[in-house]
Amino acid sequence: MTTTPMTRDQAWSLTRYLEGALGARVVQRTDAIEYQIVRGVVETATLNMVDTEDLLENYSQTIGPLIYLAPKHLVDPDLLVSVVVHEMEHVHQWHRDGLRLPWLYLTTQEGRATYEAHAYAAQFEWGRARTGTVPSSIEALGMPLEAPAYLLGKDEIKLAQSLLVQRMTSAAHGHYSGFASRIAIAWAERNAAGLLALGHKRMT
Repeated sequence: MTTTPMTRDQAWSLTRYLEGALGARVVQRTDAIEYQIVRGVVETATLNMVDTEDLLENYSQTIGPLIYLAPKHLVDPDLLVSVVVHEMEHVHQWHRDGLRLPWLYLTTQEGRATYEAHAYAAQFEWGRARTGTVPSSIEALGMPLEAPAYLLGKDEIKLAQSLLVQRMTSAAHGHYSGFASRIAIAWAERNAAGLLALGHKRMT
């Protein structure tokens, strides 16, 4: 249970802090130049085989250090931060792996599943610190990766579920290993402790 509703100002303050900490830039449709860059990359990467308009309306995207937030993710402060933590983990992966990331992500289902599993793990870790809960089943952990946009097979979804189970078992005991989630949680501990679940123990 959380003690304080998150405000839009808090959500954007945390987002801007994460931008600086991870060397990222968050953009929206109103950022015309950056949006056109994101749109062009998405169209090229998908070979125009998907509805780009639908993809950018419903899915946030990370390209290198550039994060595009879909309109539906901007409505609620908690949803905004949850998605931002996920996408910031992708930025960390980019800084760590460089061009290996887009190559493995786009050419292998296993690579895509692994990168997404760790990004969802960071997102769920933030959720654990915020609410005191984690997804309640293996099926629930893997459900986001069943979305058609990820183009993952059953074996790759099982791989992602296995990785998520390991991370959520640790998170349930208050141990967080996501790069972006740890930064976000540390920010809340310093600046807005009321956003964290009752009984939250400070990270060490």
